[in-house]
Amino acid sequence: MDDARPEPLASLAAASTALRPRLRVLATDVDGTLTTAGVLAPEALEALAQARAAGLRTVAVTGRSAGFADALVRLLPLDAAIAENGALALRRGPGGLERWWAEADADRRAQDARRLEALRDAMLRAFPDARLASDQPWRLRDLAFDVGEERAPLAASRIAEMRAFAEAAGARTTVSSVHLHAWFGGHDKATALAEVCALWLGVGRADQAHAVFVTGDSLNDEPLFAAFALSAAVAATARVLDQFTHRPRWIAERDGGEGFADVVRALLGPDEAR
Repeated sequence: MDDARPEPLASLAAASTALRPRLRVLATDVDGTLTTAGVLAPEALEALAQARAAGLRTVAVTGRSAGFADALVRLLPLDAAIAENGALALRRGPGGLERWWAEADADRRAQDARRLEALRDAMLRAFPDARLASDQPWRLRDLAFDVGEERAPLAASRIAEMRAFAEAAGARTTVSSVHLHAWFGGHDKATALAEVCALWLGVGRADQAHAVFVTGDSLNDEPLFAAFALSAAVAATARVLDQFTHRPRWIAERDGGEGFADVVRALLGPDEAR
């Protein structure tokens, strides 16, 4: 485990003069990072726009559904949106919406979809208190259970039992601030972001260590914190920090979208942040 505690944003602000010239991409989780109590924070939207105006490419990296990401990339100041914990990505191109799949083979995606259906049915039988996420109909490669978004929060021990059940069936799992996710395939948020940066944003893998900055709040963002050295979390992450093997480098004092806005202001510095 990385035992280092995240540094305050004052440290990021002090380092921004050195970091900023090489920085090209700002990637962010959505739930609990851009949103506050489930609502997109005005400060977060303004911060995204400021980052883009300052020349950064902006990417949402979410565990939410493909349908949710479709709306995000159409409505927000984003260059791309990665959905379902890295299963696919979308961007607006000259000919319309473009898609990238972590699993390029359509037959394999169809096979995985059938396996997910079987896993869904088995888990609903094994866990009578389980409830599918309300956006499950719009998911393509991800099985999501509500663990506290529209229901009383499930106990951590119950979530652990559900994860163990899914993993015994060969699935990968993770937990966000609102959902338990299960999927088949080797992708996660970090693998997808690295690929999208290389394919769509002109940032090769050799340059990503100093060119990509990531933000998040929960355990499904840990792959981002592990893969990208430049990382920050909002305040809520402090409550679950001991569950992380790889921790963010910096942490905000405020939560949700307000904390994200504070990160962006520290990163851009006074000349670019308004």
